[in-house]
Amino acid sequence: AELYSQARDAIEKGYVLLPSTAQNAALALRLVENIARAKEILDAALTQFPDDESLRLQRAIIAFCENDPVGALKALPNTPSDPEAISVVANALVATNKPDEELALLNATEGRSFPGHVKTGLLSARLNAYVNRGERQIAIDTITQRIVAEPHNLNFRVLQIRTHRMMADESGATKAFEGALEEVTDQTSLRSRLELSLEARRLGRDDAVVDLLKGRVATDRENETLHSLI
Repeated sequence: AELYSQARDAIEKGYVLLPSTAQNAALALRLVENIARAKEILDAALTQFPDDESLRLQRAIIAFCENDPVGALKALPNTPSDPEAISVVANALVATNKPDEELALLNATEGRSFPGHVKTGLLSARLNAYVNRGERQIAIDTITQRIVAEPHNLNFRVLQIRTHRMMADESGATKAFEGALEEVTDQTSLRSRLELSLEARRLGRDDAVVDLLKGRVATDRENETLHSLI
């Protein structure tokens, strides 16, 4: 509330709304799901700093989450430099049925070093593009190669399951799911367990959901937020 008040005060008094102030306020508002106010602050800041890519990225993420990939593309440059912005543009291009443009963008990023979560997002976009272009075997080969290179990477394992589901290949998805379960250990993060649990539910494997989350999720109301993710 305080961050929003500071940003609103700057807007109403005609002061400069610094990008850092706007970003922090928008992030806080997104966390409490007050998306309307987050957009209000970002839009005001963008009128003063239209080329700030961090502001544009947050605005694009909101648009994409609101099922507005066209709006997400409008919010960002065609060839963004920010790794996360590249991922948003790539996924928005797939969502707008432009897999050729999406693959061209991804191919231009080959050889660059990205954080793990961004690499996963870009790989997901690439797989979606292949499937949309009818290149199913290329999609399968691509994710298989990544798993061979990093067999313990559960993010890639989840993408393999989803790739088979996108192709309505339930047997392939089930086989990929079983392979993922073999990589689960006591050290596996809760986030990975939740991701796999979501896939288990889609495959009708409620028994696996129980095994994945037993002893990891509280059964009382104190963990309501966590339960909402399952």
